[in-house]
Amino acid sequence: MEAKIVELGPKKFIGAWMMMSLSDNKTPDLWRQFMPKRGEIKNRVSGDFISLQNYGENWDFSPDKPFKKWAFVEVSTVAEIPSNMEVYDLQGGKTGLSPSHVLPLNPLLTSLLV
Repeated sequence: MEAKIVELGPKKFIGAWMMMSLSDNKTPDLWRQFMPKRGEIKNRVSGDFISLQNYGENWDFSPDKPFKKWAFVEVSTVAEIPSNMEVYDLQGGKTGLSPSHVLPLNPLLTSLLV
């Protein structure tokens, strides 16, 4: 797949999140928390697992600056939410897709890494 710009519609996800920074990367801990409960999520759209970093508005690069990182799956509808998980609603917008990740062109979107 070549890199391209696409318009994403609204999407719903269910998953878990942790605050971390680039210098204090807790990604393995987040996925260890999420994966055992993944089978409890109903109405999955696909078998994909998605990692999203929400840096917030006006985020300045600093290895120590905290951000919220999600581990989740897309769902068609939210029927029930497993314990210790939450819903993430993505509003949609223009996004750059590449074979290994999705990077936002719209500042309202956050980075999706798939």
